[in-house]
Amino acid sequence: ILAEAGYDGVEIWHDHLMSLDRTGRDAIRAQASDLGLGVSMISPYFDFTTSDESAGRSMEYAHELIAEAAALNARGIRVFTGKAGSGEATEEQWTRAADSLRSLCDAGAAANLLWCMELHSRNLTDSIEGALKLIRRVDHPRLQMILQPSTCISNYMEAVEKLSPYTAHVHATNLRDKKMCPLSEGEMDWREILRRLGENGFAGFVSVEWFGEDPAGAARREGKYLRELIGKAGNSESQ
Repeated sequence: ILAEAGYDGVEIWHDHLMSLDRTGRDAIRAQASDLGLGVSMISPYFDFTTSDESAGRSMEYAHELIAEAAALNARGIRVFTGKAGSGEATEEQWTRAADSLRSLCDAGAAANLLWCMELHSRNLTDSIEGALKLIRRVDHPRLQMILQPSTCISNYMEAVEKLSPYTAHVHATNLRDKKMCPLSEGEMDWREILRRLGENGFAGFVSVEWFGEDPAGAARREGKYLRELIGKAGNSESQ
């Protein structure tokens, strides 16, 4: 469906991949290759903030995912830091998360992997300030951001401006009255978002994220809409 709709790649949720046996994972890799689809991101969940034990389990899983990402030639691995928000996290939680991420950046270097922290609620990167704080603490070129402007819908263009230098991937969603809606009908101006990203040198994937009905129809509709905007904005051709 995605290949026929003109997409360049796919972001794979970790459970959809890791619930398969080796034969199934190899089949995913072969299918993506045959269809000319890159793997933009593998998207798991980690917990570096709750305790040393939760961080240790997350590190073990992250190392397992490095091998899977390398096999898929994935560009990166999505990062959720845990359930502690930036406004409530202790110094110990910030330090543990930063140390864990710095170690993973080094571990994934051989596979040329990026570790991409999503701008998302219930994380250390739940705000512009939280994201910048963790980026500066880790201080590693392989630590990047997944920019999800809807997380900061009241000041989304500020998020685009301040985080675009660290952004490797974008989640395209839109909201109206706090409910998900088509990109063209929400409160955020995706034409302006893409224009500013292009001016700031963004050259990654824009990934359509949809939780509503008719996902195949939404993929076709939103892909077409983004291609039209990207053409007008002179932005990256990747979707």
